[in-house]
Order: sequence, then C-alpha cells, then structure tokens
Amino acid sequence: MNDLVVSINKNVLKLTAIINDSLQSFSIETPKDSINDSKIVNVEQAAELLGKFISDSIKVTKKKFSLSFIVEPQDVFLSFVTVNKNGTEIEEQIVNEFKTKLRGENLEDMYFSYEKIAPFVYQVAAIKKEVLETYIQLSNILGIPLKAVIPWVLLLPKYVNTNDSAIFISKTEDDQVVALSELGGIYFTGVYEVEKNTEELQKLVQELSVYKRAKPIDIIYTLNYETFSLAMGYSVRPVDVPNLGEVQPGFEINILANYMLDFAPDLINSQTNLLTLIPVPVVEKKSLSLVQVGSAIGAFIIVGVLIGGFMYLKGVNGQPQPDLVADQTSVLSSVDEPTEATASEQVVAPVLKKEELSIRVENGSGINGIAAKSKTSLEKFGYKVLEIDTAAQNEDTTVLRFKKSKIAYKDLLVADSKDIYPDAKVEDTLEETATYDLLIIVGTNVELE
Repeated sequence: MNDLVVSINKNVLKLTAIINDSLQSFSIETPKDSINDSKIVNVEQAAELLGKFISDSIKVTKKKFSLSFIVEPQDVFLSFVTVNKNGTEIEEQIVNEFKTKLRGENLEDMYFSYEKIAPFVYQVAAIKKEVLETYIQLSNILGIPLKAVIPWVLLLPKYVNTNDSAIFISKTEDDQVVALSELGGIYFTGVYEVEKNTEELQKLVQELSVYKRAKPIDIIYTLNYETFSLAMGYSVRPVDVPNLGEVQPGFEINILANYMLDFAPDLINSQTNLLTLIPVPVVEKKSLSLVQVGSAIGAFIIVGVLIGGFMYLKGVNGQPQPDLVADQTSVLSSVDEPTEATASEQVVAPVLKKEELSIRVENGSGINGIAAKSKTSLEKFGYKVLEIDTAAQNEDTTVLRFKKSKIAYKDLLVADSKDIYPDAKVEDTLEETATYDLLIIVGTNVELE
C-alpha cells in the first residue's frame, strides 16, 4: 500500500505520494475556518477539503493508499528525562519530571510514552489527545487507513544516522526550527517565527550548544539552507534530502517522511509514530488454564482495537467516536477463575552471556598501551576480547560500535565500563559481516592508568 504523506503549516496543506515509482507533490492554501496554521479546527470541512484535493491531485483510487500526517514541532512535546536508580519507582520519576517540562499544559490531556535510550535516560514524547484524535477522525471520514502520525524533528537524527550530540537548524515556511539531539533522540525544540540574522543565529547556537551540558555541541546540521556559516569551531553539515525525482522546493519535510516510511519501516512500531502512544487494551492471563481461551479472545480484542482505533475508528452510524481511544485502557478476561491450583505463566528474559560477545579494541586515545589495558579490564568483567590494534584516528570520546544483532548487550556493557569509558558514544552501525560483535575505539577521555 502506497503512502500519502500530508503536512499542514501556515495554512498550507502539502501532499506527497509515490505514484508509478515517481514522487509527486501538491499543495493548496486552506481556509482558516477549517485549518488554523497547523491545527485542524473543523474536521468535517478539513476532510471534505482534503478528500477533494486527493481526488483531484493523484487521480488514483484511494484504496491503494494509506495516510500519514506530519506533526509540526509546536504541536508535540519532546524531552529527555533522567532517573535515579535508587530513587522512587522509575515511572513515577519520569512522570513527575516530565510534568515540570510541559509549559503549563496538563499531562492528563495528553497521550504520552517514554522509551529508554541510555542507562537512566528516557526519551519522552507527548501529544494532546484532541490533536491526535482529530487525525484519526479525519482518516475515518475519508475512508483511508491511517498509517502514521510523525513529528518530523524526530526523523532528523535517524535520517542522518547519528547518536552524537548535534544541533539541527531547519527552515520551514517562514519559521526557523532549532532542535537539540543526542543518543538519536530530541530533547529540545524551538520555533522562531522571525528568521534570525547571522549574528543572532550565532548567539543562539552558542547558548544552545551548552544547554545543560559540560561540553559544548560543535556539530550543526542544516536543512533548507543554501548557504550557512558560523564562527570557527563548528562543523556545519547540510542535510541532503533524498533524491526521489524532481520535486518543487518546500516539500523537503514531506520527502524525508516518504523516504523514512519506505526505507525504515520499523519506525511505524516505534515511538516516532505517535499512534503507538494510544493505550491498547491489555488481556490479563492469570493462569495456564486460561491460555488457550484467553489467547484467542485477547488476539481478537487487540487486533480489533488496532484496526478500529488506528484505521477505522467508527461508532454508531459511522460517526467518529474519539472517546473509544481515550477510555479503553484495560480489558480483563471474563473467564471464571479455575477451582484448582495451576502454574502461573511466566515470560523469561533471555540471559546475556558476556563471553559470547566478541570484542575488538582500537586505541584512539594516543596513549601508548591503552588498548592492552582495556583488554585486561574487559576480560576481568568476563568479556571476550579477540584482538587489539591502533585506530585510524583519535577520538575525544570512546565509541562503542555494536552490530545491530548484538545491541541488546548495550546496557550491560555500558554499566560495566562506565568508570573506564565515561560518556561513551553508543552506535549500532558495525557491519554484520565483521568477525567480531563490538568495536571499541578508546577515546582520550579514557579513565585507565
């Protein structure tokens, strides 16, 4: 099924779709009584407008498409939250800290989720319920399955494939959007309606580069800038939009979304798709005697809600029922309790064996003998170090480069080596064909004597 990607900003609706292996783009100005800036204020009018626009533009049956909406930074809440391992319950810590970052908004009015991206660090994403439910209603009225609702700033670090600390500066319509990124996530966004001149932008970058940081950020990514210059000390890297054919300027964000939906399909089931924030009913299995009956009922309920909630959220006479999504947070099995004792069903997490992670260590610190010392330290923890060598270039911070198939070891190894490799950068870009599972490039900040 092909993707129809829709973005709305400054009362301009933009539509992109890949038709016959070619990306096609269309735009239309929208009346403020149906869409105000980036927000849909009248669902029925917006659906009528978008439906006619789709029919007139792509001239292909809607049954061949799914719908994805792009969310502007001002309509989503993104932040990092850190937790204390020895403190109160982790979920309580996350909720309490995130509430302090909501700029006066009420968390009860939002769908939100958190995702662990590093030891004690969580990416939190939230969107107002009324905003997300409006997209669902719009899709429902149009009769086009809703595939994704994506905050485009979350795509940026994933598209350039970086976990490094970086500042993204983008130009969209008349706005400048600045986002701070680390560990592949986004922890700050700012939208500036008046474009800053070079001097003002330089000052802003200097302020943000040390935002809650000991070491300033020096990597700047730019989107939609023909030229961009800052003072010495910054590495400025333009974000090259995928070449999906000749597309008129101004559709760069849509193109990124189309590309990522095609080439990174796992995003659909991740936090990047805000539809995953909607609670799905939970089927409680209390004993093995319920498994056969409960699994069938549970599968039916969950699949029904996913299709009914994400794709065709309809109520009586086909009218949208947004409360179905908000209120159905748990469903318990109605099967009677068994009268005789039965064994509880348990899910056992896989055991990670350190000796099964093969490691290559490279000295990128410029300190003689540090690779051999690292090998000794890692082997004391029980890891298997296959080889050591000298890195092609020095690194300021140690790099831990895993195979994707071995990224499950990340938290374990980071916890073991945090005193040796402080603030290590974690990547999952090691080729699966490598003869080892993890490459450690020891940086100059190594804590080994």
